[in-house]
Amino acid sequence: MPAPLPPTDRPRPAQAAPAIAPVDAPLSADRLSIERRGDAIVVRVRSEGCGSDRLPDAVFSFRCGDPQYAHWASRLPADEPDDRPPTAARG
Repeated sequence: MPAPLPPTDRPRPAQAAPAIAPVDAPLSADRLSIERRGDAIVVRVRSEGCGSDRLPDAVFSFRCGDPQYAHWASRLPADEPDDRPPTAARG
């Protein structure tokens, strides 16, 4: 069994967060669909490519309380009916 490491009185160096590659351009409307399903918002990003090279679509769902829920709720199509039951906050 290896010997335990001695305690250190110095702060540990901060770990660098992994870099996230920026998106060059926003997704085109034909690749992105946003819809409400019950109390969830479902976001689908259609994959590019064709044939066997095409990856599956990416599908995400967000519920009230999720950090990104408000962002995607604000991007729902304006013509989509709001079928959620009324709450005290919405009246």
